[in-house]
Amino acid sequence: MSAQSQLFGLFPLGTGPTFTPNVPGYPVVDGTPDLFQPIPIHTVAKDEDSLLYAHDICPVYQDALDALETSSEWYTKEKETAVLRATIAPLVGLESVTLKLLKKIYSMWNINEVHHVEHLDGLTELKDQLKAVALWINQKKWGMGKEMGRRLGGNMIREFMQRMDDVLNLPDSPKLLLYSAHDSTIKNLLSALCVPLMKLPPFNSSVVFELWRQEATGDILVNSFLDWEVLELPLCTAPCTLTRFKEGYEEMVPSDWAAECAVQGPSSGGEPSMEWLWLVLAFVGGGSVMFLAEYMVARRRRRRRMDDSDEEMPSGRSYGSLQQRHRLLVHLFFFFCSSSSMMASAAAVARSTDRLLVSWSSPARTISSRMKNALWKLKMRSSSHTFPKQRSKTSTQWWMSSNAINSFSSTVTPATKNKLAQRLNTSFTSRHSRMLHIRRGRFRI
Repeated sequence: MSAQSQLFGLFPLGTGPTFTPNVPGYPVVDGTPDLFQPIPIHTVAKDEDSLLYAHDICPVYQDALDALETSSEWYTKEKETAVLRATIAPLVGLESVTLKLLKKIYSMWNINEVHHVEHLDGLTELKDQLKAVALWINQKKWGMGKEMGRRLGGNMIREFMQRMDDVLNLPDSPKLLLYSAHDSTIKNLLSALCVPLMKLPPFNSSVVFELWRQEATGDILVNSFLDWEVLELPLCTAPCTLTRFKEGYEEMVPSDWAAECAVQGPSSGGEPSMEWLWLVLAFVGGGSVMFLAEYMVARRRRRRRMDDSDEEMPSGRSYGSLQQRHRLLVHLFFFFCSSSSMMASAAAVARSTDRLLVSWSSPARTISSRMKNALWKLKMRSSSHTFPKQRSKTSTQWWMSSNAINSFSSTVTPATKNKLAQRLNTSFTSRHSRMLHIRRGRFRI
């Protein structure tokens, strides 16, 4: 809207093109409505505009503002303006007014003044005090030194230098460039130019750079103006040539603006981007599909083994490794999604990975599930199919336990063998206490 207002001033109604098309069937047109001159305006999304709105999308600068509002200097200013804030609060219909809100109240008063809107009763008498507070706040926010100035307006200086070179080297380059934004953009540029903020930018404020060529020497001069008053540049004294302008303000051009501002990804201000959201959804969906596929494969294999033996195997920890893999996926999910608990999630991922590797390679895992089921089927097939009876602990249990223990590799310690034997004894004691029932000519617990 601001750019369109500027263009209306440069090309008012009545200056647009006029034409009369000589096409049969088409009405005769003298030109655009009211002879309006259409001019394209290039726009950029505010949360992606690091040229004109760097102050809004620079996390480092936002952190500096938060530190300013909690500093002792800010607290002292709040005490100084306590009476003023208490006086203004009932005028604007609020119970209390903060120091930060005083600046916004002055901006509201200034806008009403420019557009001849009636003010709230009592504010006009306090406008000078409000203006002084607003100027103090702006000086603190845009006077944080060269490092912060480079983050706020360094991209504009780079843009202007490039455009100046194009004017001199490219014959078809535009001779006039307009950048339209807000007063904060002008304060960003003044901060990068190392020009102290002596007054608040008024309505329709502007900063202008002009290039002039000296006929005698051929030097290119850079003239700068603030609200059409000569703007003295601290890093390029008059006469400021283009070469001296580049040398003086080279240090104010950031080599990597995103890195200096700690901008994460295309989105700004610390808000999560859609790319991260899709990444999380893809990770969760892929992990769920992987777990479901492994579960179905393991279930089909188990059912196939049962069909081959025509009997139901005792329940055991057949899905131990599958549970470990599912737990690993859960820890990986939290590892990628929770930056605050990254170290804890990394440790959990390491522990789950170790357990997963053990479940794939350890003979103890094999003995406790597959080997036990295989030994159970072998014993059932070798038993005589007589009337069901109570199983004793002196034959079946000892035979299966000894075969399971002896099938361990040589690397297993005696202590581990004893633990497994004790576990098998307990398991078989609880299972053998049940009675056997006949099912299709086979025994089934």
